[in-house]
Amino acid sequence: MPGRVLVDLNETAGAVAPPPSSPGLSHFAPLVPTKADVARFAQRHLDAGLDVARATTS
Repeated sequence: MPGRVLVDLNETAGAVAPPPSSPGLSHFAPLVPTKADVARFAQRHLDAGLDVARATTS
């Protein structure tokens, strides 16, 4: 769906940082139905200048 927000991360002013041992957000793995959808997803991110070099498939 064009324009649909999949993930929205926000920073809270004055929030206390978690301890270094916290897992945090280590990766984002969208589930897409077809290889064509994966290609569109990757191309949109490349077009936006985001790093997809470490992307993997399972």
